Amino acid sequence: MVFERLIKVFNVIMPGVDTSKVTKDTNLKTELGITSITVLLLVIGMEEEFGITFDNVKSDSFNTVGDVCEYIEARI
Repeated sequence: MVFERLIKVFNVIMPGVDTSKVTKDTNLKTELGITSITVLLLVIGMEEEFGITFDNVKSDSFNTVGDVCEYIEARI
């Protein structure tokens, strides 16, 4: 469920990215091309979608979509 909701956030923030082939193993930077600005927008979107706060998280803390899912699952 978290994965599907996360993909929904990706689609809103990054409408030009084809998320149909994204898996939990997809690399955020090399495969999705996420930049530091995109990270900020995604964090805002994820905080709104999941009702959590990304406190003291460095942008390099997450390498894959699965890393983000695990972080969210631990907080909801």
